Amino acid sequence: EHAPQTLEVRGEVFMRREDFLKLNQRRIEEGEAEFANPRNAAAGSVRQLDPSITAKRPLHFFAYAYETESGHPDKTQSDLLGSLKRWGFSVTTYRQVCHNESDLLEFYHKLESLRSDLDFDIDGVVYKVNNLDWQDRLGTVGRTPRHSIAHKFAAEKTETVLEDIII
Repeated sequence: EHAPQTLEVRGEVFMRREDFLKLNQRRIEEGEAEFANPRNAAAGSVRQLDPSITAKRPLHFFAYAYETESGHPDKTQSDLLGSLKRWGFSVTTYRQVCHNESDLLEFYHKLESLRSDLDFDIDGVVYKVNNLDWQDRLGTVGRTPRHSIAHKFAAEKTETVLEDIII
């Protein structure tokens, strides 16, 4: 199956943690300021006015939606992701069709437990209505789709050792 002739793909650009550390090391060696985190580094890379700088950054992409001139041949979000994958786009493997609140919460806790083992940062789960007709009927408010909702994880906590206080 070939992708449609005209296709607009939406998704998220991200940077893997290992790539982020290497990029920051290179920036230090070149006397440039470090990036605060992978998310800021990826967002800043995409906003570059000079595309040659963006091209040098270790960016990755997960597709999650598309539009065509002829509409969607897919009926569900999960089918849509399958089409994107067949057309050669990267889509996250961390997805699941849930049928009730219990399924949603189980998936949320599963991803929360995997969070520190992933090679990229995530701050939560996005739940989407699977039926694309329902997504269209629900519409959007401003730039916010009514068919999706984010369920954020609690902030990661860590301990540090205070070695000295100088007054």
